[in-house]
Amino acid sequence: MKILLLQSSVYYPSLGGGNKANRYLLEALAARGHQCVSIAKSLDSQRISDTRSEVEVLSDRGIRFNETNPYIRAYTLNSVLVQTVQTHHSSGRLARVITDQHTTLAPDVILVSDDKSGELLEIALTLNADRTVLLLHTNLHLPFGAEATHADADRAAVYARCRHRLSATRYTQEYLRQEGALASEFIPFPVFGSGSFSNIADPHRKTVGLINPCDVKGLSIFLALAERFPELEFVAVPTWGASQDNLARISALPNTRVVAPEDEINHILTQLSVLLVPSLIAETFGYVTVEAMLRGIPVLASDYGGLRDAKLGVPHLIPISPATHADGRHHIPRQNIEPWATALASLMRNANAYETCSRQSHQAAHAYIKQIDVQRFEHYFQEIAA
Repeated sequence: MKILLLQSSVYYPSLGGGNKANRYLLEALAARGHQCVSIAKSLDSQRISDTRSEVEVLSDRGIRFNETNPYIRAYTLNSVLVQTVQTHHSSGRLARVITDQHTTLAPDVILVSDDKSGELLEIALTLNADRTVLLLHTNLHLPFGAEATHADADRAAVYARCRHRLSATRYTQEYLRQEGALASEFIPFPVFGSGSFSNIADPHRKTVGLINPCDVKGLSIFLALAERFPELEFVAVPTWGASQDNLARISALPNTRVVAPEDEINHILTQLSVLLVPSLIAETFGYVTVEAMLRGIPVLASDYGGLRDAKLGVPHLIPISPATHADGRHHIPRQNIEPWATALASLMRNANAYETCSRQSHQAAHAYIKQIDVQRFEHYFQEIAA
């Protein structure tokens, strides 16, 4: 098959869960002989934590460009052709690139991922509505329902026009059904890569981590725990949500450290004894939770949204007061730190409790990934293309 992926975010480096899921899916399909192309926003259009140009960032990662100009670049990564588009100051450039690639490739399916603006989905439906598949990773990006940050009836109508919708999680599938009266297929994405994923947990590291330290991801809980446990080191890994103010608040404490994000999450997780996932917004799943558990690292996560699924029945779901959204921004209520402090103390000050949670996490995560099979995507896309 010939598969075209459109996404309004950066393809590589893929630091967010949805972006990583899309990249790993295309790479798995390409490894099985399918021709895969991605069109995505350039790093120059969407800064994360690196202020260098896209050419500099990707060249440092060994990328060699097939095509490069100030606005459009192309390279091949793990047998997937990637085109990146600089979207600043040109509303029509992205549409032209997509239309040209569609003519050249003649894809069997067009995948559109988490299109917050609706622009990509509109383009895909115009090109071939029968073969367009909407990939749904993030409920916050949806134009309807209790978790939407930007409700939009017109964009919701576009979602309804799309015949094929693929939810990345059960939580999103149910949300679509309840909040939007929309049916979707659920297939778990091959987001965790391959490997033996041995148990690397070690309480003696005395290090607690948080990915994407920002208000909606529970930065206040992370900072409060750092103050409560001066004997532990707290590591923050900034990605898309971390602001300079967030980083300054972290650096103000003596037992905190900011670590640059890595393409391979394993490089981060090997430094940690415990991972915090204290999100104050409803995660659709929280892939990093399973990433840590695959390696036996205990996770303390919010008892909210899709994180309830991501913990796979292993203890240490902690109650939170969810963020609310009004006036175009999130409002963060004061949190009760006591349940988090109690859970962290039970793990870091009780070797038996730590070992038990580590073993349970490792076993549950390995059982979970056994159900992931890229052939399910193949069969689904082949039915659409038939």
